[in-house]
Amino acid sequence: MRSSSLSSIIWQGVLVEFLNPKTVLFFVLFLPQFVEASGGSITNDNVTLQLLILGILVPLTVVPSDLIVAFIGGSVAQAVNENPMIRKYLSWFGGLTLIFIAANLHFGLI
Repeated sequence: MRSSSLSSIIWQGVLVEFLNPKTVLFFVLFLPQFVEASGGSITNDNVTLQLLILGILVPLTVVPSDLIVAFIGGSVAQAVNENPMIRKYLSWFGGLTLIFIAANLHFGLI
């Protein structure tokens, strides 16, 4: 396994997000509905400033939750990899879930 520096991992993540079309669509389609073009305050008169503030708030709220999910996911993955019985049960559960979904699609059970 290749070890990378923290800064290269961070820059790789930034590059992936900038090139991700879902990120672009989110900012283009979702954020403008929270922007007011007219009003009396400083931020209401400047649409660019409003979009910048909203754009900065997104990573400030997303990064902490992503870090929590990553740490929990890493711990769960390590526990699953260390216990072959859990892996076996998860494989069976995943397979049975896919069979149930296929049967549901075919027969219209639910």
